[in-house]
Parts: sequence; C-alpha cells; structure tokens
Amino acid sequence: MYRRKILNKKALNDIPWFLLQQSVLAKLTLRRRVYFRRLKKSCTWRLRSRVLIVRSTWHVLLRELAKLGVSVRIDGRRKETALCHNDTAVILTITEHVARQRHIETPAEKKARDRYHERNRFDFSLAYPQIPQYDYLPTGKLTIAAGRWPSRTWRDTPNTPLEQRMPEVVAGIITLAADTREHEDELARAKELRRQAQDRYEFLIQRRKTEEQATEALDRDALNFERANRIRAYLTAFRENAERSGGLSEDQLEWLKWAAAKADWIDPLIDVADIILDAPEPKRSGYW
Repeated sequence: MYRRKILNKKALNDIPWFLLQQSVLAKLTLRRRVYFRRLKKSCTWRLRSRVLIVRSTWHVLLRELAKLGVSVRIDGRRKETALCHNDTAVILTITEHVARQRHIETPAEKKARDRYHERNRFDFSLAYPQIPQYDYLPTGKLTIAAGRWPSRTWRDTPNTPLEQRMPEVVAGIITLAADTREHEDELARAKELRRQAQDRYEFLIQRRKTEEQATEALDRDALNFERANRIRAYLTAFRENAERSGGLSEDQLEWLKWAAAKADWIDPLIDVADIILDAPEPKRSGYW
C-alpha cells in the first residue's frame, strides 16, 4: 500500500534528485505459500525504471543459477540478499553513485538567514534556518557489488549499460564464490592453527605448573619424613635415658604415646589424622 501510494504521487516526478531506498520485491510461489526475495538497492527516482529492468533480467538469471545449485538467502534483520553456492554466501547490492558538490545558497535561504539575524534578540520563536552545506547529485551510474572480502564490482561503462552485462556478472559471482570459499577455508585453517598453538601453550603451562606443584609436594614430604624420623629417634633416646635413670613415670609414658602419635601424623607414609589439628577450626561465639 505504501509503495503504491508513492508511485501515484505526481509530485515525485518533479523532484529529479529524490533518493529512493527500498527493496525490490519478487514473488516466488513455493509449496502454496508466497515468499518475497529482496534485492537491496539504492538509486534515484530517475533510475528506478533501469533498476526494475535489472531486477527482471536478474530474476531470469536466478532461474539459470538455480540449475547450477545456487540458492537465494534473505536476511531480514540485516536487510541483505545473498547467493549461496557450495555453502558459501555472496552478498549482493545495487547502488547508484551520487556526486557531492558545495551547496549554493538560494535567495529564499539567504532571506531566511537574514530574517533570523535581524529578529529581536528576545524572540526565541524563530529557529535558525537549516541550510545544507552540500548538494548530492546522481550520476546515473549503477553498480552491482558482490561479496565483502574478496569482492567484485560491475559498473556502467560508456558503451555498455549494466543490464546488458548480466552474464558477465553471473560468471563473476560463481568465480567469486569459489574464491570466497577458498579464502574462508584459509581463514579456518589459520584459526585452527592458532587454536592448536593456544592449546599447546596452555598444555605446556599446565604441565609446568603441575610439575612445580609435584616437586614442592615431594620436597615437603621428604622434609616431613625427616622430621618424623628425628622425633622417633629423639623418643627412643628419651626412653633409654629414662630407663637408665630409674624408669618412666605415668606422665612420661603418656607423653611418649602422644609424641609417637604426632610423629606418625607428620610422617607422609602413614595415613593418620590428628583429632585436634585436623578438626575444623572453632568459630567465635556470637555473644562477644
């Protein structure tokens, strides 16, 4: 409805540099449902008839491309049209080059600006006139761009309009799809090499960290084993000395039993827990 309303406005025919940006619609009946294919374009009103000719020629070529295994994919969110060949997407756009030149102030704009400067300084109802700095003039030259990187473009030439170069465009798109596929494969291989290098680096770092932790644990166990044997040697000397002095008392026997248990707890070769040191740390009462 909105598109028909624009086409019926005669006033737009009098605006030569009206920029039109919308999607070219083509109905495709598939499984009793109506789908729309959008080919993104940007052109002036005067070139709309040429763009429609390009669209009609393009639809004929799309049917030929379908025989070669080429399908059309529409991205409504990004407003992109892509041709897919061998799982490779090639983005398509049709644009018109618009030249820019310095804007020449019109008498009406000069009068509006003078009116703004000559107003009462307490009068805030009059806004400063919006005078553009540049004018954008269409050149009438259409361009078809395909792909992002690598990419190809086809433009109007002085002797051949773009709508007559469609076979060349189709052949170029097929070649571009192959080049794009090769480029994507190369990027995938490079990404895989970077991932393997990163995995190798992380593996070496983790192995070094594990080795350092194991070495520290070995040194700690060796020191604890030496401590436990020193304690046992001391307890043996203590017992022998006490027996030469008249025997061991009950307190000394209890202490020897406690010290032997501590030596076993320190010894890494004996798996035993200490009832006090291995117990959870006591918590402070909440009434303090």
